[in-house]
Amino acid sequence: MMRRIHQKIWGTILPIIALIGILVLSLFLIQPYYYDRSYGTSPDVIVVLGGGTGTRIEFLATNIIHSVSTSTVLVTGGLKSYGVPHVQRMKQYAQSLGIKQPIEVIDHSLSTFDDARLVRAFIAKNKLDVSHIMVVTSDYHTGRSHWVFSKVFPTVMISVKAVPHVLHHGHWWSDYNVAQHVFEEKARFLFYRFVVMLAPDIIKTND
Repeated sequence: MMRRIHQKIWGTILPIIALIGILVLSLFLIQPYYYDRSYGTSPDVIVVLGGGTGTRIEFLATNIIHSVSTSTVLVTGGLKSYGVPHVQRMKQYAQSLGIKQPIEVIDHSLSTFDDARLVRAFIAKNKLDVSHIMVVTSDYHTGRSHWVFSKVFPTVMISVKAVPHVLHHGHWWSDYNVAQHVFEEKARFLFYRFVVMLAPDIIKTND
């Protein structure tokens, strides 16, 4: 009798588990890891996300800054190198490349969610009128960055510039290192979706 009951329970539970697994796997696979879009207007704020070993700042200096009228540039990050905040090195490097615009640093960000939320706090604190934000980040990180900033700034245009980094090798699945970046990014993207699903206030407040 008990065996039949257990069989019935598992006969009900297993298909549900399998369905959830299929849905999670499908979401994992279809998540866009790449996004690159610009609008016809200059951004009010340019946000350069931390990382990229200097390539993001170089891309800003050579491909973006001379074609826009933006007066506010933000660099974000939370890591340190030999005791010096990484964002300070980013700022110094940008200035050495001839970027004349004032560069503000956000030096206590540890995630893409932190980036977006701290940028929002900076905008609010300085009473900036912002309708268009441009995010500059590495190519493999663009999809998640656009999704996060769009969630945190639902009424603001979010453009993203993809800095060539690891996705220039053709078919990403044919290169082990590129595939590793893509799968790690998809996993993080999926985790972020679950975070917003379970704790939606994370995109609404700056506690």
